[in-house]
Amino acid sequence: MIYAVYILDPRYKTSIIKDILTDQAETTIKVARKYFKTEWPELATISSLNPSLAASIERPLGVSIIY
Repeated sequence: MIYAVYILDPRYKTSIIKDILTDQAETTIKVARKYFKTEWPELATISSLNPSLAASIERPLGVSIIY
């Protein structure tokens, strides 16, 4: 399960980018964040600390992100 966290959690992705791209990390992260906020602005308003907002998105029966 720990591998899923590394794949899905943006905090770990950011950490990996900082480890791999030491001198270009901040620029790369800024560009990626700007891209995601431009392409999916509704996701920029969802806080990972407040799962109730994400849970309001319609999903097929039996699928949940709340654990």
